[in-house]
Amino acid sequence: MIQIGNILCLQIDYLALFLSVLAILLPFILYLMKPKLMIEIENGIENQKIGIKVTNKRRCFDAINLNMEVCTVNSRNQTFHLSVDKQDFIILPSKDFRVFKVECPQEIQEKLKETGAILRVRVHAAHSYSGFGKAKQQNFRYDGQDNKFTRIKLSK
Repeated sequence: MIQIGNILCLQIDYLALFLSVLAILLPFILYLMKPKLMIEIENGIENQKIGIKVTNKRRCFDAINLNMEVCTVNSRNQTFHLSVDKQDFIILPSKDFRVFKVECPQEIQEKLKETGAILRVRVHAAHSYSGFGKAKQQNFRYDGQDNKFTRIKLSK
């Protein structure tokens, strides 16, 4: 009779150990179940278009249900949204990238040259297996003389 009690205590100890390890690893597992996106602009404005490169950095899973917003933000926090060519923008395979073209008319180019103006790019995607979503935002400053964008971080 005493041995059965010892076996039950041992099983409860193993269960408690398993649950505590699971509780420690759960945030890490959930972190891995979100898309990992990178946003870049390699060139400047060419033919009144901006090429925005979106890369899925996850090794095993695709990013799905992608949505993209591109706008200029001036020093008074006024925004002007740009139209994005979202053709075939529903899925982004793992370890792959796509370059999307954004129309940038002459008046937008002038707005980007203003002091304190930035180009804000936001991409939202979901993980293909878990469905967990993640939004990524990247800000760029435009240099009209060199015709290139530099990545910036805004202080909060």
